[in-house]
Amino acid sequence: ANGCDLAAIASRAATAAALRSGSQKRLLMVARLDPIKDQATLVRAFALARQPGWQLQLVGEGPNRSALEQLIVELGLESAVQCLGRREDVPELLGAADLFAFATTEAEGFGIALVEAMAAGLPVIASDVPACREVLADGDAGALVPAGDVQAWAERLQWLMREPAPRQRLSVAAKQHSQAYGMEACARRWYAELGR
Repeated sequence: ANGCDLAAIASRAATAAALRSGSQKRLLMVARLDPIKDQATLVRAFALARQPGWQLQLVGEGPNRSALEQLIVELGLESAVQCLGRREDVPELLGAADLFAFATTEAEGFGIALVEAMAAGLPVIASDVPACREVLADGDAGALVPAGDVQAWAERLQWLMREPAPRQRLSVAAKQHSQAYGMEACARRWYAELGR
């Protein structure tokens, strides 16, 4: 497994969260815009689940960007969905978000972005594929939704956007489970494996 500097991510995210103002709610996805990921399912689901005051932000760059931007226009979401491109301030963006989504495919290797979101204490919703299942402890640390199923994504998104209580429960679970992916814990596991 890959490790993260959980304390640094949590600290930067908390600082950004403390500076938030206004009532705008943010759904965030951080991932390269390429065929291995599935931002299109998230965008389509967001269009169906859309709630007043919510915005979707897509962080990342890649070959699928123009197709995603075209989809956003086709769905009339220009005022609600932003493609932010590659960013160096991901922990701060996590701190300014209310919900983290990770729509991806079976080809996903390891969702390090999930670990970062969990370290920031964000509730997580992700595709039910092996990589996400592993990081989210088979759904104990985040909501798992069938990959590519726009309707299922829309229903779960709408529920989470409307209800703060399940978001809070997922936030606590995510933060707790993120500890398994700290750099020190991962290093200990690697040393134990290599020392055999």
